Parts: sequence; C-alpha cells; structure tokens
Amino acid sequence: MATVARLYSRIWTALLASRGSRFCISGMDRFTPGGLRRYGEYPNRNVQLLPLGQRYLRYTRPCGKNNEELNRRWKSWSQRREQVSSSIEPGHIFALIARELGRRGDFREPGELSDPEFNELYLDAMSGALDGVGHTTPRVCTPQPSIEEQINPRFFRPHIYHSQSSTWAAFYNSVEALRRGNVLKIASWNLSFSSPGAGARAVAALAYLRTMFGQEPHNLVVMLQELRQESLEAILDDKWTQQNFVLSDVKPPDAKPLDCLYEDGESSDLEDTDWRPSPYFTLMMVSRTLPISNCFRVPFPSKMWRDALVVDIPVLDDRGPEQPKESLRLCTTHLESLYTRKEYRFRQLAMISALLKGASSQGKRIRGGLVGGDMNPSDPSEHGYHREPEVGLKDVWEDEPAPTPPVLKPFQKDTTYGRARGNTWGYQSDKARTRKRLDKFLYTGSIETLAVDEAQDVTGKLGRFGIGLKTNIGMDVWVSDHFGITVGIRIV
Repeated sequence: MATVARLYSRIWTALLASRGSRFCISGMDRFTPGGLRRYGEYPNRNVQLLPLGQRYLRYTRPCGKNNEELNRRWKSWSQRREQVSSSIEPGHIFALIARELGRRGDFREPGELSDPEFNELYLDAMSGALDGVGHTTPRVCTPQPSIEEQINPRFFRPHIYHSQSSTWAAFYNSVEALRRGNVLKIASWNLSFSSPGAGARAVAALAYLRTMFGQEPHNLVVMLQELRQESLEAILDDKWTQQNFVLSDVKPPDAKPLDCLYEDGESSDLEDTDWRPSPYFTLMMVSRTLPISNCFRVPFPSKMWRDALVVDIPVLDDRGPEQPKESLRLCTTHLESLYTRKEYRFRQLAMISALLKGASSQGKRIRGGLVGGDMNPSDPSEHGYHREPEVGLKDVWEDEPAPTPPVLKPFQKDTTYGRARGNTWGYQSDKARTRKRLDKFLYTGSIETLAVDEAQDVTGKLGRFGIGLKTNIGMDVWVSDHFGITVGIRIV
C-alpha cells in the first residue's frame, strides 16, 4: 500500500507541476489513494482542494534531524521540488471551519464532513470568505477572569397562560413554597433543532410526555434543549402546556458568542457582537403547582451562544417559619459541542457548579441545586469532569453501581439501547458513529435522588424515555436523536 501511495504521489505531483498549478499548505505534502479524489481543480476556483490525508495533520511540530517541520516518514519525493506555501496555518483553517460549523449549528468535526461540504468550507477559508481569515498573526487573549466574574445573570419574568385572554403573560408567584420532603420529578430532553419538522416533533414530544406523566402532572419540571422558533410556537399553542405549566420563555432568548478561551493558540474577541435572538435555545416548563422566585440566564464563554437557564424554587421547612428561608436551584444547559471544545465545556460546567452552590438567592439560602441537559462529553475523560475540584458535583448515574454491559457477538444488535451504559445518543441519528451518554443530571447540596416509575426504562436512579419514538411528517422521522432522561428529587 505504501508503494502504491508513493507511486500515486509522484504521478500526481509531476502532472500538477507540469500544469503550473501546485498548491501546498505549510510544507505538508501527503497523498494517499483515498485522498486523490479530493485533489483536483474545483469549478470556478483558483486553488486546489485539500487532500484527505492532509485533513488530519492538524499541527506541525519540529521533529527529526535539523529541526525539520515534519517527521521524515510523512515527507514525499516531491518535497525536494520548490513549493509555494500558504501563509495560513492548517490549524487556523480547521479553527475557521469549526467556527463556521458552530455558527450554522452543525456539531460535527471538520473531519466528519462529506467531501463537497469540507471542500466548500475549506475553499471559503482559503479565499477569506470566513470571518477572521486574514488574521495570520495570533491575537492576544486577555487574562481569564475568575468563574465568579464571568457569571453575569440576565433576569426576566417567566410566563403563564391566561385562558380568559388567550395570551401568555408575565408570571408573579402566587403559590405556596415547595415543602421540604416533597418529591419533584425532572425530565430533560434534547429535541435536535437540525432535524426536519421541528414543530411537529415538538408536538409529538409533548404528547409523549402527557402520556408519560398524566393529563394533570404534579410537581413536574421539563427541561428542553435545542428548541427553535418553530418548536417554541408549537409548545405555546399546546393545550396541555397552557393548562399545566409556567414557561421560562415565550420567545427565543437574546444571545451572542462570548469567546475568551484559547483555541489553537488564538482567541477571538467577540465582545462587540450584537445581542440577537438565538437560533436554538433551552426552555424550562415548570408545573403551575410550583412557586418560582427567580428566573435568569447566564451567558457562557462560547462560540455557539450557549448559556445556563436557571429557576429558583422557594422551599419551606415544616418545622420552621411560615416564610421560606431556602431555595432549590434548577438549571438546564446545552454545553459547547465538538471534540475540540473540551476546555469550553469544563469552564461552562465550573460556572454551573458555582451557580448551584451560590450562597443565597434573594435572601434565601440555596439548599440544593440540580442541572440537567446535554453535557456533550466527546472524550471519555469528560465523564470525570464533575469530580474535579473546580466543579464538585454528583452524577445521578453514579448514585448506584451500573450493571455489567451485555456481551454481544459481532454484528449483534444491543436491544437494550445501551441501557447498562446509560447511553442517550447514537441510536436515532444517521450521523452517529458511536453511542454515547451525552445527557446527564448533576447535583449538589441536600438532595436525595429517586427513580421515576413512569420512565421507559430505569437503571439505578436514572430513567430514560423517548426510545424508538417517531412522528409522521410525510415520512417517519425520529422525534429526537436523543433519548430523554428523568429523575425524582426531594430536599432533605
């Protein structure tokens, strides 16, 4: 295979050199038979397409004799020829492509794109079409502020439906406090904003939740992620929602990217970006039987408009005074996507931890806190982030020992859909290459976790639902590429 690769390399290098159209990136010159289909002229373009093999050589480091750029085994015969190199580093190109994917709400890695998609974005990056391509000198990032300094809450009123006027209006708490010892049921579900038929899928999701928790659910909080305008409109028009829930939002929240972390040695100053409605967002639906004392969002350092949505619920001690002195803090989030954004996810999780452990809320001590949502752990090491000193949260999945996963024969299907691993993603997506536990509940403080009997399946304290759920929009489509998760909690 290596001999064939060298032969192809020589033939194509000679051919392209004879045409006077050679293009190279930072001295990298690797060709493989599989990569040749990417190398050739793109219609109406003046540059060559990036070979497949070059996609994954993201960084160049000094190594080998004479401090050479690349290890010898990657050098081809053609490198002895004079080459014209681009002034744009490959790492910067990947960062630009990843940023554009994030702006579009596409959570794939650059290496996961199809040939036409990657080549189009690559050529745009090379021609300067993507934002910031002209900056070949690394920009300087200001020192990282502390976690507490980055928490800037944006308060707003939740809304309740008034049947007399058929409108959603600002909610002013008129319900008694949650009593310590009462059980609260929490459900979290990512509804996949990029799948077709967002409105119809939201309607199907609500119908499923109604069947699961009943026509008149009591002490239920539903946390949703990846909603779009179309999804939100369907939720606002839903009768079950109108009759039973207070909503955190009735329009897409304003957001902007707040980027102050390094990536590939660079950072982007996006502080001057205008606030605008987020293309996808989170939502909390809180039972009318529950009081709400606070509702706010905390923007994250993020390239994808991510934030934490927080609701405070007053808690009353039966043995104490009539006025509640404590609060339960609930949060939902959708942490940064893509494998390359691990540092963002850790920083965002540390900010959530600081919120859940806050000293007080409107003079009420925070008795306990829980966050549910899509934590996007792309690397196995991220499943331990909650145990790091900067975070210090408990994972509901770990409250009881997980069962031993079944031993499957080659090509044998797991009919439990990864139940023993707590998987929530990878079974209902055409893009999935692996199965993952992306969705989690993390908590802190005086909280006891309980299994929810209504769940489709339960492992330890964690329940899953929405497995195999489809809706009809001209064709069968999954309601979401994620399974939902649920847990019961009570303040002790």
